Amino acid sequence: MTVKELVEFLNRYSPDMPVMVQGYEGGFQDVLEENITTQDIVENYRRRECFYGPHESLEVVQDMDSPDGVPGHKPALILGR
Repeated sequence: MTVKELVEFLNRYSPDMPVMVQGYEGGFQDVLEENITTQDIVENYRRRECFYGPHESLEVVQDMDSPDGVPGHKPALILGR
């Protein structure tokens, strides 16, 4: 999802509706501005463990691979808890 697609999606709802994320082990938390960041992300960088997401931060990939072996990357907006 791109920022443009997210804005279009959010425009379907009342501007007064709260925006939340799932809590770590249950419940919900408010989205806080200090938990919204940007990072360089390597898309579709899968590891063997299925519980990791399909994308990884460039920093982690650089630590795992040789600097010459890092696939293409781009910035992404990250919504944290």
